[in-house]
Amino acid sequence: MTFSKKPSDFKSHTQVEVQEDLYWYDRPILFPMISDRGQELCILIADAEPVENRDIGDDIFASVLISEEDLKKFMDSKIDLRSAFEGEDKKPRVFMWQGDPETSIGYQDLNGPLPDKYLSDEGVYLDLEVTKAKRSP
Repeated sequence: MTFSKKPSDFKSHTQVEVQEDLYWYDRPILFPMISDRGQELCILIADAEPVENRDIGDDIFASVLISEEDLKKFMDSKIDLRSAFEGEDKKPRVFMWQGDPETSIGYQDLNGPLPDKYLSDEGVYLDLEVTKAKRSP
């Protein structure tokens, strides 16, 4: 399954509420958010081509629906990152920020599971203690 990386193909828009960043490396890499679909978990998967006169690409993220229970399990390192993104009920979409960078996204719904090349290896768990330590001044 493929998706378009061209910004013009991210036509559908929705407002989102980003919750805490779980992993950050020069930009958000992994975070939960609330969207029109409900609770989602998001991860950076690719850079798009540069947009118009900007010399940098727009980051592309993948998001999947995640229940409060599964999000808590993930946050408590009881399920790994791959498991959080796998499953027939996940309904993945890819998106990039458009408009207000904090709240507006353009997205493409995927008609199937997230492709394997975007999933992490098995056994990769969130370590909130390390994440918090990296953010400390």
